[in-house]
Amino acid sequence: MDEIEYWRSAKSFVEETRGAASLHALAELFWKKIKPMGCKHFVCASSVDPLNPPPHAILLTNYPMSWAEWHSEQHYYKIDPVLKSAEKLLTSFKWSDESWRALLTFEQGNILNEASEVGISEGITFPIHSSIGYPASVSVVFEKGELNEDAILSLELMSMYLYESALSLKVKRSELFLKTLTEKERAVLQEIANGKTNWETSQILGTSENTVSTHVKNLMLKLNVHTRSQAVAKALFKGEVGFQDLQVSNSANDQALSNENVIIIQS
Repeated sequence: MDEIEYWRSAKSFVEETRGAASLHALAELFWKKIKPMGCKHFVCASSVDPLNPPPHAILLTNYPMSWAEWHSEQHYYKIDPVLKSAEKLLTSFKWSDESWRALLTFEQGNILNEASEVGISEGITFPIHSSIGYPASVSVVFEKGELNEDAILSLELMSMYLYESALSLKVKRSELFLKTLTEKERAVLQEIANGKTNWETSQILGTSENTVSTHVKNLMLKLNVHTRSQAVAKALFKGEVGFQDLQVSNSANDQALSNENVIIIQS
């Protein structure tokens, strides 16, 4: 898959989630979109006991059921290195990153070792910080060396949208769909989505770089996100921008383009 194909996968996922009337359908759709990228497993989870989640907590996954049960029985959710790191970090992290692993305790390292024995080894995690619900994250397990940067960007967008869509099935829709951005902030966000820097955006919109920087800070605060990728996903979900406003650039060709909380699907 190339950059355009990854973008199209993300676009079709966002569009098709509108027809997903249940958490199970949402999980199946996500898996359908990421499997061709070389992904083996995924989990969209609140940082809680995976098999005994409180209200508004979410677990969508195709992890082996045996691992989910063992994880719950051992109370690993209390020290799980992926969940705990996602609570603190703002940006994605790979499990193979030695600088990340160096910060883990002996017990946390053992959890990773046990997970690798059931095929959950090479992965990437996208932290999610929301004012609604619990701290959460989306993790994707893949074949070693399979994911390139284009795939990661696509996965991040889909992961954020997956969580927002799942949460919308659990809480009052009125809490999720209030439009909050000004027209200027929306214009800046569109350029962010198109990969433009603050300086490039200022040239396009005919304003100063400082003004763009202020708009970026304000829109991220309003959307309650910490990264630009999260801002794009959240804005798409809330209807602040649409895919018709976004473009994807290619160097050779520019083109536009159970518990009710616990859903475990088969791989």
